[in-house]
Amino acid sequence: MIAHFLAKNEYGETLKQFEKEHGQHIEPSTLPGTHETLEAIIADRINFLELEKRTQQLNLDFVLDEHIQRIIDEKITNWPTPSPHRAHRLDHSLGLIVSMSYTEGKIYLSTNNMKFAIVDAATKKVEYEASNVIGRVVIKSIVSLGNGKLLLVGMNGKISLCKYDTSFEILQEVQAHKRLVVDAKTMTVNNRQFVVSLGWDSLLKVLEIVADTIKSISEITITGQASCIGVVEYDGSLIVVVGKEENTMLDVLSLTNDKLVMQYKLSLNDAEFSSTSFSPRSIDIKNMGSSAPLVAVGTSHEPYMRLIVVTLSPIVATPEEPIPIKRMQIVKNLTTMSPQDKYSKAVIFWRKAVPNHAEGVWIIGDDGIVRGIDLRNDKVVVEFPAHDGKIKNGAVEIHDSSELLITTGIDKEITLWTIDS
Repeated sequence: MIAHFLAKNEYGETLKQFEKEHGQHIEPSTLPGTHETLEAIIADRINFLELEKRTQQLNLDFVLDEHIQRIIDEKITNWPTPSPHRAHRLDHSLGLIVSMSYTEGKIYLSTNNMKFAIVDAATKKVEYEASNVIGRVVIKSIVSLGNGKLLLVGMNGKISLCKYDTSFEILQEVQAHKRLVVDAKTMTVNNRQFVVSLGWDSLLKVLEIVADTIKSISEITITGQASCIGVVEYDGSLIVVVGKEENTMLDVLSLTNDKLVMQYKLSLNDAEFSSTSFSPRSIDIKNMGSSAPLVAVGTSHEPYMRLIVVTLSPIVATPEEPIPIKRMQIVKNLTTMSPQDKYSKAVIFWRKAVPNHAEGVWIIGDDGIVRGIDLRNDKVVVEFPAHDGKIKNGAVEIHDSSELLITTGIDKEITLWTIDS
């Protein structure tokens, strides 16, 4: 392109000197397949630098409410290092992992061929494996309850309360939903252990584990097709956050006097009249101690998932008033650089290195790559290949006082990521 510029402007001697120093003949032409000239490229560069200068001079802080800025200043920290990065592949023949859960040093796994297995995280060995433990049905979700107890949620909508010590035992089964269970999570509040389940039948249910039994507490019908849920303890109450398809509002409910009550809707899009449409696909809630919990949401944005972090507002029981919509609660709205399409299922997890602080979010990618988002600097700071193809499941836990990341993929690999070798 330089030769083209010299020839076009009749700088013949300069062109000869240019070719002499280059050591061979240069054909004066524009870039192949384009009509872009050297002058146009330089003009574009000058315009870009001017635009960048003006952008740096803008004061964008004015859009943040005072309480949001306080959260960023006081509760969001840089990505703690080191973080889990050393891979430990498990030697197994289980098949494709459908669901995974971790508690008390045990990794519970279910597969597409109706197997159920338990792995010891310390030895990284499969210590129990069986087929059809709840019948000829795939286990859609595993909910660890602690003390050797767990819930196995079948594709048929049944929930089985099970116990594993030296042998596997089913304590009770309930038909929680008429159709497939979308998600199920557990939370202990005031020494009561609750399980929240969401089904394709549009029912959101709260169950309680009492001794060796499952007790139904409350249920509510969710309008629209729900896609994900998150649970947290806040001000002594069980709080449930529900995300729905084709809806940028989160439903926030509380268990009040053992009854599920809709409290408010939480906006993920403060541009109220924007034409941009997306859905929440994954929710993980960070307990912030005495401060309001932070809700991390993985979205359906294409071609890259976005991460939106919002703060929960205090619950004020006003059942006689219309359900309010809470806006201006967005703490962060970032691209994750994790590619996805309309069939993807976003998977995100808060880090657990620093209690009561937002120290970053793990992004489990469709491209087989695990990414770590530093919320203080608004960027990806950790990125490593984890699986050959899509990552199906992930979990972040504290094991032996150290952070542990677990991933499974369509390559049928199960990988434990630790800080130490």
